[in-house]
Amino acid sequence: MQDNIIEYMSDNLGRCHVVLLFTSPNALDSKPVKKEWTAADAMGKPILPIFLKPDNIPPLLRSRLGVEFDQFDFKKNITDIYKLIKKKTQS
Repeated sequence: MQDNIIEYMSDNLGRCHVVLLFTSPNALDSKPVKKEWTAADAMGKPILPIFLKPDNIPPLLRSRLGVEFDQFDFKKNITDIYKLIKKKTQS
């Protein structure tokens, strides 16, 4: 990557209406992922955790609505994520 990741995140977080945070043990350990969701939180952006296990959601975000990812039903995942995005952007 040739661009500065911090500048990239800053520029693009300002453009988004909602942040989808795909969580996993690796995401919890990732400093760039933590920077991105904490920056989004500081900007007041709705953050929607997408997870396989609730334990993979950062503790500060566990009380937020999210979508439990079904590894065997992609259509359901897309439908559930869409409904939640719609709900969060209309409020």
